Amino acid sequence: LSLSVFLSLYLTTFIHLQGPLHEIMHLAISPSEETIIAASRNNQLYTIGMAGAEIAKGEHSLLEVLAQPFHFDQITGLDVCIRKPLVATCSLDRTVRIWNYENNSLELTKEFQEEAYSVALHPSGLYVLVGFSDKLRLMNILIDDIQPFKEFTIRGCRECQFSNGGHLFAAVHGNVIQLYTTYTFDNVGNLKGHNGKVRSIIWAQDDSKIISCGVDGAVYEWGVYTNKREGESVLKTCSYTCACVSPDGKTTYAVGSDKTLKEISDSQIQREVPAADAVLTQCAISRSGRMLFAGTSSGALRAMKFPLTVPGEWTEHQAHSGSITKMRVSYDDNYLFTVSEDSSLFIYKIMDKEGRGLKSKDVTYAEEILISKTDLQEKDTAMKELKTRVYELNMENEYQLRLKDMNHHEKTKELTEKFIQEMESLKTKNQVLKTDKDKEEARHEEEQQELVEKQNQELQDLESANNQKLMAEYEKYQELQAKSQRMQEEYERQLAAKAESKKQALQELTELYETKLRERTAQLEASSDEQRKMLQTHEETKRQIEEDADREILDMKNNYERRLREEKEGNMRLTGETGIMKKKFKSQEQEIETLKVEIGNLNTEKSKLNGVIRSLEKDIVGLKKEIQERDETIQDKEKRIYDLKKKKVPTATLR
Repeated sequence: LSLSVFLSLYLTTFIHLQGPLHEIMHLAISPSEETIIAASRNNQLYTIGMAGAEIAKGEHSLLEVLAQPFHFDQITGLDVCIRKPLVATCSLDRTVRIWNYENNSLELTKEFQEEAYSVALHPSGLYVLVGFSDKLRLMNILIDDIQPFKEFTIRGCRECQFSNGGHLFAAVHGNVIQLYTTYTFDNVGNLKGHNGKVRSIIWAQDDSKIISCGVDGAVYEWGVYTNKREGESVLKTCSYTCACVSPDGKTTYAVGSDKTLKEISDSQIQREVPAADAVLTQCAISRSGRMLFAGTSSGALRAMKFPLTVPGEWTEHQAHSGSITKMRVSYDDNYLFTVSEDSSLFIYKIMDKEGRGLKSKDVTYAEEILISKTDLQEKDTAMKELKTRVYELNMENEYQLRLKDMNHHEKTKELTEKFIQEMESLKTKNQVLKTDKDKEEARHEEEQQELVEKQNQELQDLESANNQKLMAEYEKYQELQAKSQRMQEEYERQLAAKAESKKQALQELTELYETKLRERTAQLEASSDEQRKMLQTHEETKRQIEEDADREILDMKNNYERRLREEKEGNMRLTGETGIMKKKFKSQEQEIETLKVEIGNLNTEKSKLNGVIRSLEKDIVGLKKEIQERDETIQDKEKRIYDLKKKKVPTATLR
């Protein structure tokens, strides 16, 4: 616990220096207590290694981003690429991010000066269209950057979308949808008809139609080549937020503020599926036309039973904590993407009821990337410099190797000559040692022969001496055995005498103890008579005590019964008082609740008054500033008047 508190204070202080958005909000320590995961206020995750030695020394550890950086404000745009496994998102945090949904990594991040409201990925994955507050920008997706190369004067573009072929794109300008060519940037059409802001546009799969919906309750079907409205469905009571179209382009599905999912065909609403008191904000249909998904304002994702039925059936998955703002399905129908006001991007794997992935046509992703000419030239220059450096290093290494070989040969020659000399000296020493060895072996054999003869003589002397000692010891043994026989006979005679004396003493003691036993028996009979008399006296005393105890118990019983009646009466009286107090308590609670409501109203009024006071204080400050400026102006004018008067006086004198 002490370690956790220390780390929390340490990390909070360290990160707070970088700005308030980086303040640490949560910490988690690994079971081994070697790593800490920190969550900051701007939705980022950091990891830090906490070695015991570093903490003891008080050293600062470097924070590293865990996985990749995330958005920290509402995500406003989302789009999926066809030729590459890429997803583009834009946010009010002024960043555009390109994600790879196959390996769940962040490919590119670009921060801008303005907030981004919409984003669209070109099917090739080489271009991205982003709507900002001032302009709509078409940008190249390079290997390590996103660079704008064309700007369109469309302010606050909230919706933009490339066609499936990538040759056209549509952008919303208020209540007008403008069509541009991707490569010549010509405005080939303006689709006018909405009376309110357009909230969603979607291309048909063959790029022959555009479906749009808006806050005016209209869902329009536009012909791309004629720039005319070919179908419409208007419902003034509903403010539409999103629409999607079936693969054949004949059926449109739309969601809005009226909590229903609508199926529109031939400009008529064919079916309305209630959403069960949930506002549907987004919808998306798979390219195969067999799956339909919807998002709610509470952040839940619904997989609808398709074709639609009334009442509707769906499977709900709660993921986001805020309203879902955009939803897309990948080109191969294997992934679903959702973004929300909670600044998060969720990737879902689409599977059937048995848990198997959906079979779809194989998609070979493109591997081409864009790189600017300047970067390419810089890389070529760097490669040439590196090749030159490698060539120089190779030459230098070869020269150094030749020098080392020459030194090695010289050292080898010197070592060989030294080794030969040492071998000759060692051979001479070996010969001398061999001669000394032979001499030592001859001397050793002579000494060994002498030691063997000496040992044999000493062995014979020891044997004769031991034989003599053995004879002497045997004679001593015979004498000791005879002495032992004599002592045994003496002990047996003494034992018989002791037994006779013991028998006589036992008889005398028996007679003595029998006399004492008779005396004790007489005393015991006298004691028994005395005990019988005392027992009678005890029984009489016991009977009298029991009678006295019965009388006392009866008196105590009567006394306690009387006290019990008094206590019961007191309890009944207290019960009545308790009921009265409960009623008073309930009434007090009601008064307290009323006072709480009044306090809440007063606090609301107080907040309003505080706002008014703050606005008035700002006005006062402004007025004071204006008064000060006017005072300065008056002083300047008075000074000028004074100067003019001084100039006027000499003129009058001259006259």
